[in-house]
Amino acid sequence: MRHIPLAALLLSVLSTAASAVQIADLYQGRAPATGAPEALQTQALGQVLTKLTGQRELLAKPEIQGAIGKVSDYVRRYEYQGEGAEKQMRVEFDPSRVNQLATRSQLAILGSSRPQIAVWLVIDDSQRRMVGDQSQDGWAQELKESSGPLALPLVLPIMDLDDNSAVSVTDVLGRFIEPVARASARYGAEMVLLGRLTAQDETWTLEWNLYGSRDGQQSELNKGTFSGGQAEVSEQLTSELARWLVAHYGVKVGGERQSIPLQVDGLGDLGDMAKVQSLLRGVANVAAVEVASIEGESVVLRVDFFGSAEQLGKGLSLESRLSELESKPEGLHYRWQPN
Repeated sequence: MRHIPLAALLLSVLSTAASAVQIADLYQGRAPATGAPEALQTQALGQVLTKLTGQRELLAKPEIQGAIGKVSDYVRRYEYQGEGAEKQMRVEFDPSRVNQLATRSQLAILGSSRPQIAVWLVIDDSQRRMVGDQSQDGWAQELKESSGPLALPLVLPIMDLDDNSAVSVTDVLGRFIEPVARASARYGAEMVLLGRLTAQDETWTLEWNLYGSRDGQQSELNKGTFSGGQAEVSEQLTSELARWLVAHYGVKVGGERQSIPLQVDGLGDLGDMAKVQSLLRGVANVAAVEVASIEGESVVLRVDFFGSAEQLGKGLSLESRLSELESKPEGLHYRWQPN
C-alpha cells in the first residue's frame, strides 16, 4: 500500500500536471471595438458558442437568438485592449450561464479536454509531396485559420528528418495507419487523419479518413470527401471534424448537481493520476473533482457533475487510455492503460 504522506504530494501535482489537449480561454471571446458594447458582447458570445458546439454562425439561427435574451446576463467581465484600429473588446463569460443557454437550446457541448488530431496530407500530383506545418502551398495556413474558431486542436507534421524517415507518401495514400500513428505520438496525437489531395484547375478534392485507438487497435472513426477551393475544403473538413467530435463526445449539461465515486486502476505514477484528473476537469458537465482515497495503483475520485452518469462516461471516452471496467450505479470503475 502507498504511504499516506504521498497524498499530500499528489494533491499538489494533480493541480498542475497536464493531460492531453486542454483548450484555454474556452469561455472568452473578442470583437473589434467598432460598435456598441452589447453588439460586441453578442459577437464574442457567438465565438464562445462556436467553440463549445462545433457549429459556426449559431447566432444567425432564430431559435438561438430567442434563447439568449439579454447578452449582459452571461458576461462575467470585459475590457478593452489595444489602440486605434487594433482596439478590441475581450469578454469573459460565465461558464454556468452559457452552459444553461446551450441546454435550453438543446445543444451538446465539448469541454476543454479535446483530442489532438495529427493531420497527414499528400498532394497527389507529379511530385507527390507531404503537407507540413511550414508548407508554402497554402494548406497549412488555411487549416489553421479554419480550425481556430472551432477550438479544434489540429497539428501538422513538421516534416523533419524523423517524420520523413518514419512516414512515406505510400503510407498516407495506402492508409497504412500503424506507422503514421507511431510517428504521430511525438505530437501528442490521440487521433490521426490521413488524406489525399488532388487538383483540377482551381478545384481541389480531399479524400480523408480519421483513425483512433479502440481497444488498443487503430480503427477508422470517420471518413469523407470534399471539393472546392483551399479555404472551402479546409472549412468543410474542420467543420465536419468538430461536428463529429461533439456528436460522439459532447454532453448536454443539465439537471441537478450530483456526485459519484470514480475508481481508476493501473495508475503507475503521479503523472498518470494527474492526467486522469485533468481529463475529468475538462469534461463539460463536470463541476468538481477531489481525491477521496489512494491505495496501491488505484485512486478513488469524488466527481461532482450535472446530468447523467451516461453523459459523464461519454466525456470520459475521449481518453483512449481509459477503459471502462464493471461500473455499478453507486460508482464508476475504469482502468488506465498508459502508452
